[in-house]
Amino acid sequence: TLSNHGYTPYALLASKQVWDKLNPDEQKLLRAAADEAKVFERTYSRSNSAKMIAELKKKVTVTELSQQEQARFQEKAKPIYAKFSESIDPAFAKGWFAALQSLR
Repeated sequence: TLSNHGYTPYALLASKQVWDKLNPDEQKLLRAAADEAKVFERTYSRSNSAKMIAELKKKVTVTELSQQEQARFQEKAKPIYAKFSESIDPAFAKGWFAALQSLR
């Protein structure tokens, strides 16, 4: 069943100690490269996912959840998000979920 309930983004990370050793031009260059890589990764990931699903459909029956069914899943998961958001950091969790929604 395809539910679209998960997405695994890749993040480019650097410690503050390493980042602070870079000069402003190097930081700007890395930010630009990360933005370019982000667009490439998302495009590639979506394209590759579509190809894999097409291949899968040739071999097995694939059930895709409607938007209403996906919304039901999201509604049922809200208490779980709320519970774990408190143990992480509510502001971080809110930003994270907003960023995930923007990918749809």
